[in-house]
Amino acid sequence: MQLLTFSLLALYTVVMPLLFSNWYGLYLNEPGMNASQRQTSRIVLMLATLLWPIVLPMSYLELLKKVKRYERQNLMTQPNFVSLPEMY
Repeated sequence: MQLLTFSLLALYTVVMPLLFSNWYGLYLNEPGMNASQRQTSRIVLMLATLLWPIVLPMSYLELLKKVKRYERQNLMTQPNFVSLPEMY
């Protein structure tokens, strides 16, 4: 049981700086924020980094929804015809 706890804690502490550096890079590259938005973003960045086991799966699910929505829109806009090689 102690090994499992230690492994989970080690995983948490290894992944946390990786996510923070990635998200901080995105934060720095955002040009259109004023001072109050930057302050709020810093707070959200710290909270998201600390709570990454919750935030990461939620953002992944949101990304999946966007991809499915895009695929659905893409299928609706494509013409429904069959080319000759596909028929034979």
